[in-house]
Amino acid sequence: MPMYWDGSGGDPPASQTLHGWKPTTEWYKQQVLTEPGFVNWQTGATAREQGFGTTRRAALRALARQFGGLPTGYTDEYGDFDPTELALDAANPDSQLNRLKASYANQQQQLSTSLAARGALHSGDYVYGQDQLANQYATNLSDAASTFLGVPGQSGATFYGGINDYATNVAGVEGERQGAIDDALGRLEAEYPATGGDTTANLVADWGTKYGVPVYSAPDGSLYIVGPDGNLTPYTSPDQGGAGPTGGGGDTTGTTTGTTQQYPSGTYTLNGVTYNASTGLPISADPGVQPPQPGAAGPSNISLLPYYYGGGPLGRPQGPGSVAYY
Repeated sequence: MPMYWDGSGGDPPASQTLHGWKPTTEWYKQQVLTEPGFVNWQTGATAREQGFGTTRRAALRALARQFGGLPTGYTDEYGDFDPTELALDAANPDSQLNRLKASYANQQQQLSTSLAARGALHSGDYVYGQDQLANQYATNLSDAASTFLGVPGQSGATFYGGINDYATNVAGVEGERQGAIDDALGRLEAEYPATGGDTTANLVADWGTKYGVPVYSAPDGSLYIVGPDGNLTPYTSPDQGGAGPTGGGGDTTGTTTGTTQQYPSGTYTLNGVTYNASTGLPISADPGVQPPQPGAAGPSNISLLPYYYGGGPLGRPQGPGSVAYY
């Protein structure tokens, strides 16, 4: 018969075999995120996506330095630029914007010099020439912005091209996600068959203060206690109408045929049967006397009635312990 405890009157086993446990779909979904194979994939995917982000940032900052800032219409959605960075871009004398600005100023000076030489500096030719130069300068600025900005969704050495390349690379990584999830589910189902099977339930660390008897937790967090046959059975607290043990402790009076017996360690209920916590026997079957004691020369004649070691007064039990036979 399986034992409640370790057979020495010490602590109960740290784990028990749980037979016929069936994982739920929700449990599988939750476990995928911590499944080692998926965690490894996720770590690699994150590193790759961060690398793509670094590449995007470097490419866009190089373009901004060449252009002299951000083209009109571009939104820095990834936060690749800060005021200091943009100030350096604007101050770059070799940027496209500063070259166009210098060219425009030079053309204005040439127009003034030419008209002054003919004595027409204040004529209509001067106004007309300035308008022409201003229109050409605006066109040059627009063309430069369009060239550096690029076309949304198209690759290339442009602002939109850098964003598109980054998005394409990230999408490629994310496209692997479902396959990684499916692989993880396959490994989980191999270890924990959906049809049910044996698994390990671990002893709840604070079972003594919370439950009073050893309670074990399955991989999905469901709770179990050791049943009368020594196998794990679902635990449900008594206040929810379940068969879990009631709290023991204190003097509890149990009535048997013609006898009133004190149970110093209280009682507990399991599968609808109330047990004497001192002897481990159902109260209805309690003989009203202490279990047979070992004689001077050894144990008394053999009985198949189970008794429990639990560290009670004078070595007598207080709760479910390992099964021993006298």
